[in-house]
Amino acid sequence: MKKSDEMLFIKRKALSLRNIKAALKNLSLVIIILFILLFSLIFIKSMTESIVKVLLYLGSGHIEAYSSEDLSDIPGSEIYYVKTANSLAFSSSSSAALYIKAVDYTSYFSDERLDYLNLDEVPESGVVISRKMAETLDVDELSRFTCLIYEEDKDRTRPVLLEVEKIFSSGYNEFDEAIMYAPFSLFSSEVKQEIILEDESLLDSVVEELSEKGIASYTYKEIYSSIYSNVSFSSSVLLVILTLLSALSAFYSFFITQRVLDSSKKDIALLFLSGMSKKKIRGLYLKIIMIELLISAVAALLLALFFSFFIQPLLSFISSFDIAALDNYLMSFDIVYPVLDFSLIISSFLLVSFITIMITIKTYSRLDIQELIKCE
Repeated sequence: MKKSDEMLFIKRKALSLRNIKAALKNLSLVIIILFILLFSLIFIKSMTESIVKVLLYLGSGHIEAYSSEDLSDIPGSEIYYVKTANSLAFSSSSSAALYIKAVDYTSYFSDERLDYLNLDEVPESGVVISRKMAETLDVDELSRFTCLIYEEDKDRTRPVLLEVEKIFSSGYNEFDEAIMYAPFSLFSSEVKQEIILEDESLLDSVVEELSEKGIASYTYKEIYSSIYSNVSFSSSVLLVILTLLSALSAFYSFFITQRVLDSSKKDIALLFLSGMSKKKIRGLYLKIIMIELLISAVAALLLALFFSFFIQPLLSFISSFDIAALDNYLMSFDIVYPVLDFSLIISSFLLVSFITIMITIKTYSRLDIQELIKCE
C-alpha cells in the first residue's frame, strides 16, 4: 500500500465525520474524565493565582520596606508610601477590630488595584472599608462610625468620627474583612513603603539591595507565609494528582483498542491479503486509535474552556447567599488558562495511551491471520 493510500485509509477510518461522531460517542467516558481534570485545573489555578494577587494589592506588595528613604531608583517598580495601625471601630450597634492603611488615594488606587477591590472610582476624602466590615458595623456608604486613633507624637488615643465613602470587596472575606483605607494624613506613625515589581524574578535581588542599604524589608511570601505556602503546595500537589489521574485514565485505551480491532477484522484481513505486513498494520491502527484519542482530548479541552466562562457568574450567584463557610475561600477571581499544565496533563494521557495501545496491538497481532481471513 502506497503512502497516499495509507493516508486515505486513516482519513476514512478516523477522520470522516461519521467516524468522528462514533469516536466521540465511544470515548465519552474518556472525554468526561479529561473534562473534569482540565476544568478542575482551570478553577484551582485561577483561584490560587488570584489569591497571590490579593496578597500583593491588598496586602504588602511584593516587598514591604521599613524606611521613608526614596527608593524610586529600584528598576521596574511601583512605590507606595503607607502608614498602618491596628484600631477599634464602634458603631451604634456593634464594634470590630480594624487594620488601618493610611495611603495617598490618588497614587495608591491604580486601575488594577481598583479592579481587585471592585471599586468604580478613586475615593476622595472618606474612608474605605470592606463589605464584611460594613455588615459587621451595620453601616453603608456615607454612614459614620467612631474609630480610635493613636497619636504617636502625643502618645495618646483619641476617638475620631469617620465617614464611609466607599465599600470594597476583593471576594476573599477572610483576608480583607478588617482592612480599612484612610487618607494618609489621618494619623501619624512610622512610614513604610510597599513595592510592587513588574518582574517578580527580581524579588530576591531587590531585598538584598535594600539589606545592603541597611533597610529592613520583608517579602509578601514571608509576611503571609502560611497563606502563600498553602497556596503553592496545594497548586503543586493538585497538578501532580491531576496528571496521575490523567495517566490512569489512559489505561481505558486498552478497551478502546480492543473495540477498534474487533470492529475492523475484515479491514485487517483485506490489508493482510493486499500484502501489508503485520508491522505496518500495527502502525496503521496505532495511528488511527491515537487520532481518536487526540480528538477526545481536544473535545474535553474545548468543553473545559467553554464551561470556564460560567465560573464567575456561578460564584457571584453563590456568594450572594452570604454563606459564612465560604468566607475562607476566594469567591471572585479572573480566569486563567495554564497552557503548560494543560500540555502536561494531555501529554501524560496520550503517552500512557500510546504505550497501552502498542502492547494491546502487539498481543492482538499474535492471532492467526489466516484463521481471521477464514472467519471473514
